[in-house]
Amino acid sequence: MSCQLLEERKDLLILLDGGKVEVVSKGPYTLLKHKFFGGLTIRYSTGQLEVEEVTNGFRFSLGDKIAFIPDRDKAAEAILAHKETGDEWKLLSLWRLHYALSLLQVSIVEGHRVDLTQDGKLWLPRGVEVEVVEWVRYHDGSLVAKFLFEQKEGGAMFRGSTHAVALGGIDETGQVWMHFTPPDYATRSIAECELWLAGAQPGDEIVF
Repeated sequence: MSCQLLEERKDLLILLDGGKVEVVSKGPYTLLKHKFFGGLTIRYSTGQLEVEEVTNGFRFSLGDKIAFIPDRDKAAEAILAHKETGDEWKLLSLWRLHYALSLLQVSIVEGHRVDLTQDGKLWLPRGVEVEVVEWVRYHDGSLVAKFLFEQKEGGAMFRGSTHAVALGGIDETGQVWMHFTPPDYATRSIAECELWLAGAQPGDEIVF
């Protein structure tokens, strides 16, 4: 049974649910669910990406490639942005990040500094956002992804910058790793970043 949104205030939503008036906090997830889906399970499609609310999060499906997004508010923000502008960027960015994390067998947790530890945890301070822009899998089964970090709150924590670039991966033995490159490598390819990390000279190539 759906519920009715009676009033939307700055920080609250007033609902009529089963004949009873309820008050819930207003956030991206509660706004999306109650304003556009009547309190029912959220199902949304862009034509390219299929989104469905599941237990403790959302499932994003791009063809047969599925990512689970645990942050309901992040997923809802992306859906609301698409509803308003028609731009899929936020939705696809969330899918790329969490699909790549699943390939790396890594989960995001809150910490004091950006780090990828051997137990498969990507530690992010509050106010730092992360994006995966690409990844590549090599013939030995290892996988490398390129991460972009942006600090949205607080002072510059990345050696005086609010942005950072890193390669992270899982090697052929199943060990995860991450190394930072200069910030101006944000637009460089994974291969170029790997060459910098290896201390290569111009014209060098990495051979596997």
